[in-house]
Amino acid sequence: MKTYLYILVCFILIGCSSYEDEEINAIKDVINEYLLRNEFAVSRTYKTNTRTTLKKPRVDSIIIPLEKVVLINTNLIKHYKVFISDSLFSLIQRKNNAPWLFANNYKNTKYSDVYQKLITSTNFKTLDNKKIQPYSIILNSPYKLADKYKESTPIRINAISIYCSRICFDSDRNFGVVVLKHSMGINGVNYSGKESALLIMKDGESWTYIDI
Repeated sequence: MKTYLYILVCFILIGCSSYEDEEINAIKDVINEYLLRNEFAVSRTYKTNTRTTLKKPRVDSIIIPLEKVVLINTNLIKHYKVFISDSLFSLIQRKNNAPWLFANNYKNTKYSDVYQKLITSTNFKTLDNKKIQPYSIILNSPYKLADKYKESTPIRINAISIYCSRICFDSDRNFGVVVLKHSMGINGVNYSGKESALLIMKDGESWTYIDI
Protein backbone atom coordinates (compact mmCIF):
# COMPACT_ATOMS: atom_id res chain seq x y z
CA MET A 1 0.00 0.00 0.00
CA LYS A 2 2.80 2.42 0.90
CA THR A 3 4.56 1.59 -2.35
CA TYR A 4 1.38 2.34 -4.33
CA LEU A 5 0.95 5.72 -2.61
CA TYR A 6 4.61 6.57 -3.21
CA ILE A 7 4.28 5.79 -6.93
CA LEU A 8 1.05 7.81 -7.14
CA VAL A 9 2.66 10.85 -5.49
CA CYS A 10 5.65 10.58 -7.84
CA PHE A 11 3.37 10.58 -10.89
CA ILE A 12 1.50 13.64 -9.59
CA LEU A 13 4.74 15.54 -8.93
CA ILE A 14 6.17 14.64 -12.32
CA GLY A 15 2.93 15.73 -14.01
CA CYS A 16 2.95 19.09 -12.22
CA SER A 17 6.61 19.66 -13.04
CA SER A 18 6.03 18.76 -16.70
CA TYR A 19 3.09 21.18 -16.93
CA GLU A 20 5.04 24.04 -15.36
CA ASP A 21 8.09 23.40 -17.57
CA GLU A 22 5.88 23.48 -20.68
CA GLU A 23 4.21 26.64 -19.40
CA ILE A 24 7.51 28.50 -19.00
CA ASN A 25 8.72 27.32 -22.41
CA ALA A 26 5.47 28.49 -24.01
CA ILE A 27 5.66 31.89 -22.28
CA LYS A 28 9.26 32.35 -23.48
CA ASP A 29 8.35 31.48 -27.07
CA VAL A 30 5.20 33.61 -27.13
CA ILE A 31 6.89 36.67 -25.62
CA ASN A 32 9.75 36.47 -28.13
CA GLU A 33 7.27 36.05 -30.99
CA TYR A 34 5.21 38.98 -29.69
CA LEU A 35 8.27 41.24 -29.52
CA LEU A 36 9.34 40.18 -33.01
CA ARG A 37 5.95 40.71 -34.66
CA ASN A 38 5.29 44.09 -33.05
CA GLU A 39 8.80 45.44 -33.76
CA PHE A 40 9.02 47.48 -30.55
CA ALA A 41 12.78 47.89 -31.05
CA VAL A 42 12.38 49.37 -34.53
CA SER A 43 12.40 53.15 -34.73
CA ARG A 44 11.23 54.70 -38.00
CA THR A 45 11.67 58.28 -39.16
CA TYR A 46 9.00 59.64 -41.50
CA LYS A 47 9.03 62.77 -43.63
CA THR A 48 5.89 64.75 -44.40
CA ASN A 49 5.35 67.72 -46.70
CA THR A 50 6.01 70.17 -43.86
CA ARG A 51 8.13 68.41 -41.26
CA THR A 52 10.04 65.28 -40.26
CA THR A 53 8.41 63.29 -37.46
CA LEU A 54 9.78 60.40 -35.40
CA LYS A 55 7.15 57.75 -35.00
CA LYS A 56 7.63 55.14 -32.28
CA PRO A 57 5.90 51.78 -32.76
CA ARG A 58 2.48 51.42 -31.10
CA VAL A 59 2.12 55.10 -30.20
CA ASP A 60 -1.39 55.95 -31.28
CA SER A 61 -1.16 59.64 -30.41
CA ILE A 62 0.92 60.41 -33.54
CA ILE A 63 -1.42 60.33 -36.52
CA ILE A 64 -0.08 61.28 -39.96
CA PRO A 65 -2.10 60.99 -43.19
CA LEU A 66 -0.61 58.09 -45.15
CA GLU A 67 -0.52 59.93 -48.45
CA LYS A 68 1.80 62.55 -46.93
CA VAL A 69 4.26 60.17 -45.29
CA VAL A 70 7.59 59.02 -46.68
CA LEU A 71 9.79 56.59 -44.74
CA ILE A 72 13.30 58.02 -44.75
CA ASN A 73 15.07 55.98 -42.07
CA THR A 74 14.73 52.78 -40.01
CA ASN A 75 16.88 52.09 -36.97
CA LEU A 76 17.14 49.07 -34.70
CA ILE A 77 17.35 50.09 -31.04
CA LYS A 78 20.10 48.04 -29.39
CA HIS A 79 19.51 46.50 -25.95
CA TYR A 80 15.82 47.39 -25.90
CA LYS A 81 14.83 46.76 -22.29
CA VAL A 82 11.97 44.43 -21.36
CA PHE A 83 10.54 43.98 -17.89
CA ILE A 84 8.66 40.69 -17.36
CA SER A 85 6.41 40.40 -14.33
CA ASP A 86 7.40 37.75 -11.80
CA SER A 87 3.75 36.72 -11.31
CA LEU A 88 1.46 34.85 -13.70
CA PHE A 89 -2.11 35.90 -12.96
CA SER A 90 -5.23 33.75 -12.88
CA LEU A 91 -7.10 33.32 -16.17
CA ILE A 92 -10.55 32.97 -14.62
CA GLN A 93 -9.99 36.03 -12.44
CA ARG A 94 -9.07 38.10 -15.49
CA LYS A 95 -12.04 36.74 -17.44
CA ASN A 96 -14.40 37.63 -14.60
CA ASN A 97 -12.96 41.16 -14.40
CA ALA A 98 -12.74 41.74 -18.16
CA PRO A 99 -15.06 39.35 -20.05
CA TRP A 100 -14.75 41.49 -23.19
CA LEU A 101 -11.15 40.29 -23.56
CA PHE A 102 -12.44 36.82 -24.48
CA ALA A 103 -15.66 37.74 -26.28
CA ASN A 104 -15.86 36.77 -29.95
CA ASN A 105 -12.15 35.95 -30.22
CA TYR A 106 -11.48 33.74 -33.28
CA LYS A 107 -15.19 33.72 -34.08
CA ASN A 108 -15.95 32.25 -37.52
CA THR A 109 -12.42 30.85 -37.84
CA LYS A 110 -11.18 27.27 -37.75
CA TYR A 111 -9.85 27.96 -34.24
CA SER A 112 -13.21 28.96 -32.74
CA ASP A 113 -14.12 25.56 -31.27
CA VAL A 114 -10.75 24.83 -29.68
CA TYR A 115 -10.62 28.34 -28.19
CA GLN A 116 -14.11 28.04 -26.69
CA LYS A 117 -13.33 24.62 -25.23
CA LEU A 118 -10.20 25.98 -23.57
CA ILE A 119 -11.82 29.04 -21.99
CA THR A 120 -14.71 26.96 -20.60
CA SER A 121 -12.54 24.07 -19.37
CA THR A 122 -12.03 23.04 -15.74
CA ASN A 123 -8.31 23.69 -16.05
CA PHE A 124 -9.00 27.30 -17.13
CA LYS A 125 -11.11 27.85 -14.01
CA THR A 126 -8.68 26.27 -11.52
CA LEU A 127 -5.26 27.69 -12.49
CA ASP A 128 -4.17 30.02 -9.68
CA ASN A 129 -1.69 32.88 -9.65
CA LYS A 130 1.90 31.67 -9.69
CA LYS A 131 5.31 33.23 -9.07
CA ILE A 132 8.02 32.69 -11.67
CA GLN A 133 11.66 33.62 -12.14
CA PRO A 134 11.70 36.12 -15.05
CA TYR A 135 15.41 35.47 -15.61
CA SER A 136 14.55 31.93 -16.69
CA ILE A 137 13.02 33.51 -19.81
CA ILE A 138 15.70 34.13 -22.42
CA LEU A 139 14.95 36.98 -24.81
CA ASN A 140 16.18 37.19 -28.38
CA SER A 141 18.38 40.13 -29.46
CA PRO A 142 17.99 43.11 -29.46
CA TYR A 143 15.71 42.72 -26.44
CA LYS A 144 17.29 42.61 -23.01
CA LEU A 145 15.64 41.63 -19.74
CA ALA A 146 15.50 44.56 -17.31
CA ASP A 147 15.00 44.78 -13.56
CA LYS A 148 12.96 47.90 -12.89
CA TYR A 149 13.93 47.85 -9.22
CA LYS A 150 17.67 47.87 -9.94
CA GLU A 151 17.80 50.41 -12.74
CA SER A 152 19.83 53.43 -11.63
CA THR A 153 17.75 55.91 -13.65
CA PRO A 154 14.07 55.94 -14.57
CA ILE A 155 13.26 54.15 -17.83
CA ARG A 156 10.72 56.09 -19.87
CA ILE A 157 11.55 55.23 -23.47
CA ASN A 158 12.92 52.23 -25.34
CA ALA A 159 11.39 49.91 -22.77
CA ILE A 160 8.35 47.72 -22.37
CA SER A 161 6.63 45.90 -19.49
CA ILE A 162 5.01 42.52 -20.16
CA TYR A 163 2.49 40.72 -17.95
CA CYS A 164 1.26 37.18 -18.59
CA SER A 165 -1.45 34.94 -17.21
CA ARG A 166 -1.20 31.24 -16.51
CA ILE A 167 -1.51 29.13 -19.63
CA CYS A 168 -4.44 26.75 -20.04
CA PHE A 169 -3.36 23.86 -22.28
CA ASP A 170 -5.55 21.28 -23.93
CA SER A 171 -5.05 17.63 -22.92
CA ASP A 172 -2.55 16.99 -25.72
CA ARG A 173 -0.73 20.30 -25.16
CA ASN A 174 -1.09 21.27 -28.78
CA PHE A 175 -3.07 24.43 -28.01
CA GLY A 176 -3.38 26.82 -25.12
CA VAL A 177 -4.78 30.17 -24.04
CA VAL A 178 -2.79 32.98 -22.45
CA VAL A 179 -3.56 36.61 -21.65
CA LEU A 180 -0.64 38.85 -22.57
CA LYS A 181 -0.50 42.53 -21.71
CA HIS A 182 2.19 45.05 -22.61
CA SER A 183 2.72 48.67 -21.64
CA MET A 184 5.41 50.99 -22.97
CA GLY A 185 7.87 52.27 -20.36
CA ILE A 186 8.84 50.62 -17.08
CA ASN A 187 9.29 52.96 -14.15
CA GLY A 188 8.41 56.08 -16.09
CA VAL A 189 5.02 57.10 -17.42
CA ASN A 190 3.35 54.36 -19.48
CA TYR A 191 2.12 55.97 -22.68
CA SER A 192 0.52 53.07 -24.57
CA GLY A 193 -0.28 49.40 -24.26
CA LYS A 194 -2.45 46.48 -25.27
CA GLU A 195 -3.97 43.38 -23.69
CA SER A 196 -5.10 40.26 -25.58
CA ALA A 197 -6.44 36.81 -24.73
CA LEU A 198 -4.50 34.77 -27.27
CA LEU A 199 -4.74 31.26 -28.62
CA ILE A 200 -1.30 29.65 -28.77
CA MET A 201 -0.28 26.61 -30.79
CA LYS A 202 2.59 24.13 -30.68
CA ASP A 203 4.67 24.35 -33.85
CA GLY A 204 7.29 21.61 -33.77
CA GLU A 205 9.29 22.11 -30.59
CA SER A 206 8.23 25.73 -30.03
CA TRP A 207 5.06 27.71 -29.41
CA THR A 208 3.53 30.49 -31.46
CA TYR A 209 0.39 32.59 -31.06
CA ILE A 210 -2.45 33.13 -33.49
CA ASP A 211 -3.47 36.71 -34.15
CA ILE A 212 -7.04 37.60 -33.29
